[in-house]
Amino acid sequence: MNSGFVGGRDVVAFYAEKDYQYEKGYVCLAPGELWADNLTDNYFYNTGKVVNDSIRSRRWVTASECAAGSWLT
Repeated sequence: MNSGFVGGRDVVAFYAEKDYQYEKGYVCLAPGELWADNLTDNYFYNTGKVVNDSIRSRRWVTASECAAGSWLT
């Protein structure tokens, strides 16, 4: 769920590995997307690994830190 304030670091990035290792896969949740309720049809960016039950870390980022194909739907 992303209920953060809009502006600055208002996007939540979820990572497949601990310590925000983006090379191992990540996805982003925009502030307008209050939650993603079904993660079985979402995949970590550039890995093809299913997001469901695989998030190991998260942090607040800016939208510019998220690639075009990394957004949760």
